[in-house]
Amino acid sequence: MLKFLILLPLFIGISCESDEDYDRSPINNLSPAAPVAPIQTGLQKCPNGWRYLSEYNKCLKATPELPWHDAEAYCVKQGAHLMSIHSTNELEEADKMVNNPSKPFFWIGLYRDTIENTMKFTNGDQIDYIPWIASQLNISTCTLANKAFVTRLWACELPNWPGVCQIYLSE
Repeated sequence: MLKFLILLPLFIGISCESDEDYDRSPINNLSPAAPVAPIQTGLQKCPNGWRYLSEYNKCLKATPELPWHDAEAYCVKQGAHLMSIHSTNELEEADKMVNNPSKPFFWIGLYRDTIENTMKFTNGDQIDYIPWIASQLNISTCTLANKAFVTRLWACELPNWPGVCQIYLSE
C-alpha cells in the first residue's frame, strides 16, 4: 500500500512546481487594484416596495390613509410595526415616503400606554429622541409626525393620515 501512495503522483501526472512557476494572476482577469463596488445589502434585503434606511439598518414602507390602530394592524400584517424614530434623518426619510403636501403628517408607532401612563413604541424600541412640537396639548394617545417634529394633537381615529411601517434587518 505504501508503494502505491508513493508512486501514485507519477501515474496521475502530479508534479511539485516551484512558486516561480505558479500563475498568480486573478482568475477573473481583473487587476487586484481594481475597485469593487460595495454591495448595498439593505436594498437587496428589503421586501419589494420598501425603502432601506441605512442609519438604523431598517426598511420603511408607507401605509394607506388609515386610523392609527388600523395603520399599526396593517404594519403587523406585513411583519412590521409603525416606525420608531431615533433621529431627524428618520423623520425626513419617512416624510419623503409619504410626500403629500395636503397630508403633512404621518402616524408613527409612539403611543401613550394608558395603563402605565408612559410613552412607548409599538415595536418595543427605547425612546431616545422625540422632538415634540412646542405647547404640546397631548389630547391623544397616538402620535403623528412630520419631517421636523411629533405631535399628539389629533385623535387616533382620524382616517386621513398615512403611517410608516418599519422592519429591522438582521445582520
